[in-house]
Amino acid sequence: MVEGRIRVAHGSALPEWDVVAGARFVVALEAPAPADSVAAFVRLADDDRASLESLVASMPPAGGPSDAVGLVWWPDPVGDPGEVTLVVRGAAAVDLETGSGDRRLEAGEVHPWRLAEFAEVGALRVSTVGAHSLRPAADRSSEILQGTGLPGRATSVEWESPSALDGRRRGFADADTRVAGGPRPSIDAADEPESEPTPGRVVMRYRLDGGAVRDIRSVRVVFGRKPLGSRAGQDGVELVAIPGASASVSGSHLELRAEGRRLVATDLRSTNGVEVRRGVRSYRMRSGESIVVSPGTLLRLGGDTIIEILPPRIDPQDDRDRQAPA
Repeated sequence: MVEGRIRVAHGSALPEWDVVAGARFVVALEAPAPADSVAAFVRLADDDRASLESLVASMPPAGGPSDAVGLVWWPDPVGDPGEVTLVVRGAAAVDLETGSGDRRLEAGEVHPWRLAEFAEVGALRVSTVGAHSLRPAADRSSEILQGTGLPGRATSVEWESPSALDGRRRGFADADTRVAGGPRPSIDAADEPESEPTPGRVVMRYRLDGGAVRDIRSVRVVFGRKPLGSRAGQDGVELVAIPGASASVSGSHLELRAEGRRLVATDLRSTNGVEVRRGVRSYRMRSGESIVVSPGTLLRLGGDTIIEILPPRIDPQDDRDRQAPA
């Protein structure tokens, strides 16, 4: 497992989670979680190359009986353990101790899930939205996880970095604790921290049907034969009508959404679906499904319309032209 200590807690009258710890991740699934999702995470537990894409693909379908998910992923398990990527959905919440203060990440109104990256994380806890206190309760017992791939049930799961274990440890603040002279902040899409500073902002890119390289300058890009609907009235949304698209491409077929340095693809409940190709492997997205896509991924819409995900570039411009999040 990643450096530090992972501990699960058991409390009374609190929602339970099915927890799986891996070499590069910890996931809490709303209990009882589907057996196939638990099994998928168990299979990935000992894989020190487990990607964020494979972990997100293992999550239970959104809107099902096990909707809430809290996922912690370490991009480099042998590097700085303080750099983490989080994915939350439904009623899951993650509280963090960082070098800039205490933070909380919740999905809020973001669908199908929220993704954020953090640096200088000393400790974190995955629990439930609305928990009144994040300090250990008197009636709660806890145990330290000693290995990977052993699913268990708990009311929360916690991780502490080596520096926290060496004496920097301090209790998590209550929800109403004030830090740095102000209220405990929650994470908004406009201020999600990046794991590493860059000389400019990261610009995600794609290519449509082998044409020119295009930058993703908006928060969302919607592709389709004639993309219309409520999304057109939102700020930060770009509508891309596919030239010469056949009837096999839906009016609003696919959405690409920038989440920090990641790119999320969502099938907009299209008629003919989206085929995902990564190298020699391919599969079809479920209707309404969202996945994290990496450079080199090909997304086939309907017939022969292909969107190629390209490596991002660094924009040296300042933030004056940054799009406001939708």
